[in-house]
Amino acid sequence: HAVDLLDEAAREDLFAQVRPDAAVHLAGVAVPFARPDTEILDINARLAWGVLSAAARHGARSAVAASSPTVFGYGTPAWRPRYLPLDEHHPTAPRHSYGLSKVIIEETARTLARAEDSGCTLTCVRPGYVIAPEEWAGAITQQGHTVAERLRDPSLSAVALFNYIDARDAGELFALLAERPELARSGDVYHAIAEDALALEPLAELLPRFHPGTAETAAGLTGR
Repeated sequence: HAVDLLDEAAREDLFAQVRPDAAVHLAGVAVPFARPDTEILDINARLAWGVLSAAARHGARSAVAASSPTVFGYGTPAWRPRYLPLDEHHPTAPRHSYGLSKVIIEETARTLARAEDSGCTLTCVRPGYVIAPEEWAGAITQQGHTVAERLRDPSLSAVALFNYIDARDAGELFALLAERPELARSGDVYHAIAEDALALEPLAELLPRFHPGTAETAAGLTGR
């Protein structure tokens, strides 16, 4: 089915017809600054409420939405994390409309988890910088350069704190949450981030170089 999920009647008809066991919500504006700020907020917030609430209302056992590590607000000179590495309990502090829209998506899942008595487990996943198999092999990544170039020039990965995730690993987490909702708690948020960094130098040296406010918190990081 191909449906404009912002069309409320079409969306409702789709869920009523299909009555899915699970929904994985990836639709929306996918990167910061791709659209005007008000459009990013409007599209991402409306889609999250519409899709997640429809999934719960029409019998889905699980509904998983894509969030983003940009909820932490990194990428500006004034950024100061409370601690590193960042985990799911670190406070969010978005600094642009895209990051704010992702906080709204997470709060939407929590709100529906509290309000709905449908038996649907609603969760969110924060994928890091996603790298597909063909990109490991040399294809151009989403930012217009290769993985090898990203490794040679640390400034390219610094904006994302050198995080990444293999697309297959991210897909596995989404699938696990969709297929095994009993393993999760409704309203929870999960990072989909590789255990190592997309970097060739120690993070305790790289992070303060590109994010001056991280010197103290990065000091305890070991290697890459």
